Amino acid sequence: MTATDIIIAGGGLAGSMAAAMLGRAGYGVTLVDPHEAYPSDFRAEKVDISQAAILRKTGLADGVLRATTADGECWVARMGHVVDRRPTSQFGFLYETFVNAMRAEIPLGVRFINAKVTDISTSADRQRGNSAGRAVHPWQGCRHLAER
Repeated sequence: MTATDIIIAGGGLAGSMAAAMLGRAGYGVTLVDPHEAYPSDFRAEKVDISQAAILRKTGLADGVLRATTADGECWVARMGHVVDRRPTSQFGFLYETFVNAMRAEIPLGVRFINAKVTDISTSADRQRGNSAGRAVHPWQGCRHLAER
């Protein structure tokens, strides 16, 4: 059994970002996800300039924005014809590329369990969970974070 401050079930964008930020803040973090690298996923996303500013405040922007393509102009088309061109401040990316760039920002002290969460139980002072992958990995987290 492994004790940790925070267990994150799922290493998509939200889970990977949480692991990066909480790990950088000094918490004991365990990220549980069945994929060591986020798999190919047919999704295209964007970060606008206000979201990029938030990423800069977190200290994650330098690493993850390198995985994007800056977009300075948006073409508006109707019936096969370009009817307008508008300036934009966006960064486009493939989802898996961005998630894997975010995972690269996770500090070395964050533990990664290559498995899928199979069970979670809670009580007043402790949560317990089980994960299964290549082997069974029981883990346990504490509710003492509010005291920090």
